[in-house]
Amino acid sequence: MIFCPIDLPPIPDKQKIIDAFEGDEAYAYWNLEVLLGNGENGIRDKSIPFGPAGTWSPFAKKYPQLVEWMETHSPYEYFCYVTIGRSAMDVWPHVDGCESSFESDVRLGHHTTMEKWLVDHHVANEPCGYRLIISGSRDKLYLCKDYDPSFKDKKILDQPKTYTYIPEDTDVYALGHQSQPHGVDVDEQEKQHRLTVFVMGKVNIDQHQALLTQSKNKYKKYTIDHVS
Repeated sequence: MIFCPIDLPPIPDKQKIIDAFEGDEAYAYWNLEVLLGNGENGIRDKSIPFGPAGTWSPFAKKYPQLVEWMETHSPYEYFCYVTIGRSAMDVWPHVDGCESSFESDVRLGHHTTMEKWLVDHHVANEPCGYRLIISGSRDKLYLCKDYDPSFKDKKILDQPKTYTYIPEDTDVYALGHQSQPHGVDVDEQEKQHRLTVFVMGKVNIDQHQALLTQSKNKYKKYTIDHVS
């Protein structure tokens, strides 16, 4: 399995989250706010790979209902990195920071560089890239076979895409974010309305696996096991 909508309660008060979002930090394809990070006051310290539990940042205080929902429902032992962001352009095929050293990471001084044990933990428990949809479409995320780590080869955009769909009765999906290339088609409407939460951390393996089984049973129609 490489993609599955997740059977969790809807996130409450999403309009309040939308109204509070400013997204002053530009990074790659997104305008975002770091809600939880590994540096002082919860900022993202790029000089340190992710591994230990992070700290909620001052931005998180804008979203108390979101933080409470995540701490109540997410199948994590702890979070390492949480952002809320809006896509500013088409998101090229990529994987989410599977390198474990900055020397091997050629992708924009990537926000999500991790200690090797955490990379291995994610790979062993995929799909464990949990993402939360606050607003915007539910059918623009796609999966594909390849990606270009240098982000220079435009031919990579011509490959076949397998589009996903997240039903309206959930705001959460999980994808194989370490080894499964994925991207997002972003039109002008999406630039204004697509707002999502990126979550990374150490999953509680038993809770995570039970939730995947429960979710696959409920959302068989939308679960994806592989791309052709």
